[in-house]
Amino acid sequence: MVAWWTASVRASPVLGRALVCLLSAVLAVAGSLGTASAESSGSPRWSGGAIQGEVGDAIAAGIRLQPAGHVRGRRALLQLREQGDESWRTVARARVRRAGGVTLVVPTATSYRGRLRIRIPARGEKPALITTSRRVVIRDAEIEGQPQPPTNSSEFEAEVLALVNQSRAGQRWCGDQLLGPSAPLALNAALAGAARAYAVRMGTEGFFAHVAPDGSTPSDRAEAAGYPGGVGENIGAGQETPSQVVAAWLGSPGHCQNLMSPGYTVIGIGHAHVPDSEYGDYWVQMFG
Repeated sequence: MVAWWTASVRASPVLGRALVCLLSAVLAVAGSLGTASAESSGSPRWSGGAIQGEVGDAIAAGIRLQPAGHVRGRRALLQLREQGDESWRTVARARVRRAGGVTLVVPTATSYRGRLRIRIPARGEKPALITTSRRVVIRDAEIEGQPQPPTNSSEFEAEVLALVNQSRAGQRWCGDQLLGPSAPLALNAALAGAARAYAVRMGTEGFFAHVAPDGSTPSDRAEAAGYPGGVGENIGAGQETPSQVVAAWLGSPGHCQNLMSPGYTVIGIGHAHVPDSEYGDYWVQMFG
């Protein structure tokens, strides 16, 4: 997430200090288009917030897979994809216990940021399994100090706009609808301000939804920012680059329809990188 999530709406340093993260998962969890990206669809869900610690900590990451008979005795691999890398590498191995649980040691020799997932290779007629991923942050306390404040990236937002208009210039199937070509979207300052603020808010307040904890909707937020009328909204979390988040939106019919709709003429885009939050990166598109 990465453990990628998208949703759309229309109109210590001392060794031995153990930080144990034991969670649950269920095999063949069905992801639904419009709420989760392809990575979570049909994968065992490794739920929970970011795995965090400092260089030298002893961190054990665990998961229990059901039904246990499908995985009992099989080898489990803990795989890491560091921030900026495209490939996964195996960093720990263990056998799945009789009850379906497995615990693996998270590497903490150096500081890094990235994603962790658990992979169980195929064995005989039993297929391979790959869990959804979780964000991991291992800090060097002497270098990094306190957590950084949330930030947003205007360069990322500009790249998202370019990718959106590039997509709108052609035709694309969004589910069972063939859309495009559509006119390019113009950036709207009010919607951009609302989108940025909401991306930061989701990261700092620890939620991911179109309706905020105070009950405000996308149209409420747009109106408060000075944009009258109804709006459409796409949100995403966990994607680290503009190309990743736009690809995730285009791969989901509801998001794709928002992005390609000829009925929209303006857009606001917000990105926030919130260190130590559940997903790390949060994205918002508001269409008007």
